[in-house]
Amino acid sequence: MLSFAMIPAELREEAGVIGEVIRPMGSLEFTSGTEPVRVEYFLARRTGTTRPAEQRETRWCTYAEAHELLSHDDAKALLAKAYFLLKAPGILRVTSDDP
Repeated sequence: MLSFAMIPAELREEAGVIGEVIRPMGSLEFTSGTEPVRVEYFLARRTGTTRPAEQRETRWCTYAEAHELLSHDDAKALLAKAYFLLKAPGILRVTSDDP
């Protein structure tokens, strides 16, 4: 399990995002090839960007675009949970769907 203090470094390395962690969102487990994988998700506020250490595609999307791109229902449910928290009064102020 990932230590809460390690999450900002993981954000930078994996996605090139500099930010502050707001809260854990949940985890998903699946198989990649023959290996079991567990991914933990966190809601974070982006404060900047940098070049990610990992060579992977990074894309900023609206909620609707992200929902359409996800192919698994459990991932869509985590996204919906995060979206609800972002839009709920008093939890976190967001002025648009765009980052």
